[in-house]
Amino acid sequence: MSKQTIWQFLKHKGFSDVAAAALMGNMEAESNCFSCRLQGDFTNGYKRSIDYTAQVDAGNISRHEFIYDGPGGGGYGLCQWTYHPRKAGLYDLAQEQNVSIGDEFIQVEWLTRELWQEEYKTVRETLEKSPSIRECSDLIVKQFLRPADQSEAVCSYRADLARAFYQQFSQAEAEDPDGMPEEGTVTITEGEFRLYSRAWLAVTALRDLLQIMKDFE
Repeated sequence: MSKQTIWQFLKHKGFSDVAAAALMGNMEAESNCFSCRLQGDFTNGYKRSIDYTAQVDAGNISRHEFIYDGPGGGGYGLCQWTYHPRKAGLYDLAQEQNVSIGDEFIQVEWLTRELWQEEYKTVRETLEKSPSIRECSDLIVKQFLRPADQSEAVCSYRADLARAFYQQFSQAEAEDPDGMPEEGTVTITEGEFRLYSRAWLAVTALRDLLQIMKDFE
């Protein structure tokens, strides 16, 4: 399924162009907007992720295994859900709707339901009201997805990805709701930010591997 389809479904769920862009920028950084993506999978065509998803759908990988024993650190899907209760919610919703765990629509539906939980009220209200991609993206990083690295470099990178989606898909008159780029800002193409996204995922996977090795010392 195309990224444009994910954008359209986010819009169908009621997200503004700014909110949809902020969410998709973070999805791009987390999974390259590939809904079957396993954490740390860099195989050609994400074959390992596709095979894993098929095994979960077939019941060969149990609910418990999916929730607690995900390979590569456990992250899965558009948002790389990792925390056990969040993965359980995604799994149960897919089962309830009788669709694949890797279905893009069910993952956007689960993301939407999560945002309506009381824990994420501030995030939801900001996505509903803020005209700033950077503000929305930062809040998604720090209060919703909560990756291990929440540095300024990470936040800036994800906001840049979000702006690229906004410029690509938004029908709004404004080209950039955050205003003109500051001096020194580098504009990148879609192809370039895909490469940057993959590079960032590779760095994250290496960091996780080094931490595992350190734990065994």
